[in-house]
Amino acid sequence: MALFSGIKDAYKKSEAVVIIEDCFNQIKETPLWPERGANSSTNQLANILVNGAWAYKPDMLGGSFGNRPHKLALAAFALARGVERMDIDYDFRQVAGLALAMIMDEVAKNGRLYSFNNIDAFIFEGAFKLLDKELADAPRF
Repeated sequence: MALFSGIKDAYKKSEAVVIIEDCFNQIKETPLWPERGANSSTNQLANILVNGAWAYKPDMLGGSFGNRPHKLALAAFALARGVERMDIDYDFRQVAGLALAMIMDEVAKNGRLYSFNNIDAFIFEGAFKLLDKELADAPRF
């Protein structure tokens, strides 16, 4: 059984990595992507975020509570962890925040079209609160 659990974990992680990488690639085409990160691998950055999130909450993300999160929820959780971490570069925290906003925009607009579960709802609630806090703390120009 543990063998199949590991395969499922790897599959779920890879789904989230693809979503985050797609968001990063869209951002990379804009002036919002940090210049010093021009040659950064979006896949590598996405993998770091997803693996870090998984290490932080392996039981919740691995389905120990009954349900596994949807790939959008896992991607949102990984990005939210990236935004919350103070040890990563400020510019890349901003990129993670923008990617999180992109995912949460999809959830807000089309959430009814997905089969989300209680773990997803918990993750999305936290992500929306984090975005609200980050926007409230953002400098005003």
